[in-house]
Amino acid sequence: MNPKLKLNKFRFEKANVGVCTSHSPAEPMRGSAQSMDTAGSMRSTSVVGATRELAPVSKPRSSSTPALHKLDQLLANVTTRAPSRPLLYPVSLVSDPSANMGHWADLKFRKGDLNGTLSECKAAIGVDPRVPRVWRNRAMVKRDMGNTADAISDMTEVLALDGANEFDWGNRAELKLRAKNFSGAIADCDRAIELNSMIPVFWSRRGVAKLNLGDFVGAAADCSEAVRLDPGLVEDWGNRGFAKLSLGDHEGAIRDCSEAIRLNCHVAGPWFHRATARYACGDYEGSQKDATRATQLDRNFVKAWSQRAAAKNCLRDYDGTIADSNEALRLDPRLSSAWCHRGEGRYEKGDFDGAISDCSEATRLDPDCWRAWCFSGKAKFQKGLYDAALADARRVLQIEPSCSMAQSLVEKAQKMNHHLRAWSLPLLNKIDTVARPSCMS
Repeated sequence: MNPKLKLNKFRFEKANVGVCTSHSPAEPMRGSAQSMDTAGSMRSTSVVGATRELAPVSKPRSSSTPALHKLDQLLANVTTRAPSRPLLYPVSLVSDPSANMGHWADLKFRKGDLNGTLSECKAAIGVDPRVPRVWRNRAMVKRDMGNTADAISDMTEVLALDGANEFDWGNRAELKLRAKNFSGAIADCDRAIELNSMIPVFWSRRGVAKLNLGDFVGAAADCSEAVRLDPGLVEDWGNRGFAKLSLGDHEGAIRDCSEAIRLNCHVAGPWFHRATARYACGDYEGSQKDATRATQLDRNFVKAWSQRAAAKNCLRDYDGTIADSNEALRLDPRLSSAWCHRGEGRYEKGDFDGAISDCSEATRLDPDCWRAWCFSGKAKFQKGLYDAALADARRVLQIEPSCSMAQSLVEKAQKMNHHLRAWSLPLLNKIDTVARPSCMS
């Protein structure tokens, strides 16, 4: 080896693993590593980088020094394990088995060997459980394997060892969102934002948690902060649109969803939310077009099928209403709105028995579905079941007191019951007179 490399300035010793040249097999060695970056994701680091960090030179390194440049080239070629050749390996890694195992776990994670990564992390934790990076890596592997509960447990260990990393709080918040622990996710995002309020994903995740808890005002505020920090966040424009839609701000919802669509027109969610907002504004053709686009992007988007059925019903395309409702019910037989829309379509086509059946199923699944009660009552009225129609109409007014359709149905049902009683009294008197025995006359 060229003495000009001045290896005495570095603390190296030989280890029983190999060195690779350009003629060696291309299998990565343990010295190649991955570490968690500030965003909490894996990144690869070379042996050179690890050496500089673990065993710094006595003088600042200059890229213009020929000897040091050759040393960098030599170390850059250390990429495989070849037992027939010795390896110059940093003393700090050889003397720290836990760190060595952690680097090997990083490498296996990078190669997609999740089970191997778990084994290496377990071994490293057994040697020294005080290394946050190993716990963090294992948590990310368990997350990718779908073991969310254990991933949260490992991230809790990370935070117990070092609670000053805002990204660890953010990562645990994301895991809690997966576990539907929305209150816990909000608490972790609060801590992450306290440590660093300039990271938009923390605001975004807290906004999602608040949406799921029904805090639409808080969700809209968090999404607004996220898009202020990063105006290119499609999800947050869409989520803020949904929050505004839930708050009754339909025009605002249309604007936010339109911006999300402008940024990325291949996401189904904003199309669906805009379809719902346009339907609420009376733009049924626009609603149908947006819902159609949502179903094209995601054929299993059951609520988009149901929304398009509602729009078609208002456009008097009753066959289309029934067809879209059938598709929605195929995907989710427990979707009450789809039963309701199909019931409406059947009523408009004169199938009153089918309408009563569908609306009854809708009200069974959702007792507060006032439209289902209303069309059930209208179908029963058409069949002459006035008392039943009156009961359904009164149920509508308990849920939606301002429903003019139900108010009209109540008046009609009461009038028909009054006429029936008026017609039945003379008939009953006549029958009574005919049936009376002659001895009583």
